[in-house]
Amino acid sequence: MPSLNLFSPLKLGSLHLANRISMAPLTRKRAAQRASAGLIVTESSMVTPGTSAFYGDVGTFTDDQAAGWVQVTRAVHANGGKIFNQLNHPGRAAHPDLNDGVINVAPSALGIQGETRLPSGIALHHLPHALSTHEIGSSGANFAAAAKHAVDVAGFDGVEIHGANGYLIEEFLCDASNHRTDGYGGSLVNRARFLKEVLATDTTVVDPSKVGIRFSPLNSYNSMKHADALDVS
Repeated sequence: MPSLNLFSPLKLGSLHLANRISMAPLTRKRAAQRASAGLIVTESSMVTPGTSAFYGDVGTFTDDQAAGWVQVTRAVHANGGKIFNQLNHPGRAAHPDLNDGVINVAPSALGIQGETRLPSGIALHHLPHALSTHEIGSSGANFAAAAKHAVDVAGFDGVEIHGANGYLIEEFLCDASNHRTDGYGGSLVNRARFLKEVLATDTTVVDPSKVGIRFSPLNSYNSMKHADALDVS
């Protein structure tokens, strides 16, 4: 068998990558990077308005945003690369001061401990509103709409669902942030229901081979602490 190295091509599902190097999603706000990776994953991109967790957050939920991303995807493709758009709802990590007063949401009304950075300075995290079952369904539909925008309009080669770092999907998965007593809380099967619904809707509008997901069940960022981290993995 011939030896392989990081710079050899790779077929990943329906994708043909120029090399085996992947650039992870980095919220660094850079316009360009000097090196090329076989696969680039963008920084997290909002799937619906009013859900910014950082000043300067990007989104993929409008035609104008998708048109802006076209410039990025074309540049990556011109250099022989592939690029996925990481789709995210930050849940309780969002802050009203970043979203024109829109209240942040979560599976349960449990806030992140500690502080966050706002344009006005450092502030405590804001207590979230617990989502109703109707709102949960709308949130799942927003992921699918953004995925379609990303691939069909913006020209991304696929999408990565952000299920890590204490944002909405992981907030559902984690028993410390999900105290619901309905079909979205309690057992791990129930806590994973929102994630499964997001994946099910996304893969109806985007080729399943072009949909990925990111987990971080051993990460304590944003007050995450899984009692069953290995099972989540």
